Amino acid sequence: MKKFIITPIIGVLLISCGSESAENQENEVEQQDTSAVTIDTLSTDTTVAELSFEFFEDYAVIDSKTKLYESFEPSQLKDDTTWYAEGEVMRLSTTLTHDDRVVKFVWEEDDNESLSNIDASYFIWNKDYSATSTQVIPSRCGFSLGTTLKEFTEWNEAPVYFSGFGWDYAGGISQTEENKSKLLSCDTGVRLEIEYTDEMSEDYNFLYGDHELNTEMEGVLDAPIYVGYFSYYLPLEQ
Repeated sequence: MKKFIITPIIGVLLISCGSESAENQENEVEQQDTSAVTIDTLSTDTTVAELSFEFFEDYAVIDSKTKLYESFEPSQLKDDTTWYAEGEVMRLSTTLTHDDRVVKFVWEEDDNESLSNIDASYFIWNKDYSATSTQVIPSRCGFSLGTTLKEFTEWNEAPVYFSGFGWDYAGGISQTEENKSKLLSCDTGVRLEIEYTDEMSEDYNFLYGDHELNTEMEGVLDAPIYVGYFSYYLPLEQ
C-alpha cells in the first residue's frame, strides 16, 4: 500500500495565486513530544500567550478565524485565497506572520470560520513568485522546513521517492510500507522543493518532468533539494 503526499510546486509554476494542491492524509497520531501543549491536550482555558509555538503543528491549536484575530494584531494577519486541485478549488485563508514565521490558516469551505489545515513553506515568495527569503520551522516529526534531502533521507532511514520538478505535482513524496519509511508515521504532510538558480548545472536536468525520482539515484542527493512545504490537517473527529 502506498501513501502519497503530493502537492503542486510553489513559485513560477503556480497555476494561480496561492495555488497549493490539497494533501488529504489520514495517519495514526504519534506524539513525539509531550513537553509542549498539543492539539490533543489544549485546555479551553489555555491562552495563546501560554503556547510556545515551538513546532509547526502547534499553530493548529488556533482552530477558528475568530480566535486567530483575537490572538494576534491585525498587522500580523492577511486574508487571502488559496487554490487547490490544480487551480480548480478555491478556499479562503489567512496568513499569519509571527516571530519571523509565515503560516497560512486555511478555513473550512462551508463556514470560513473553522480551521481546515495550516500550511507553511521554506521559501517565502513575493507577488512575482520570486523567493525573497527562507524560514526554518521544526515539525514534531523530527525534521524542519529547510532540511536538506540528504538529511531528510537519513532521518527517514529509507530511500525517499518523489515526483520530478517543473510540473504541478513537483516534489510530491510517495512512500511505501514495504521500505519501512518513518515518514509514514508523520502526521504532517511534506513536499520537497528545489532551489532554482540561473547557475544550476545541466547535470540536474534529469530532476525535471513528470516521473518518479528516489534518493538512491546517482546525483539526486547532490542537488539543492529541501523539505520545502508542510501541511497539517485537523483530525477528522474534531
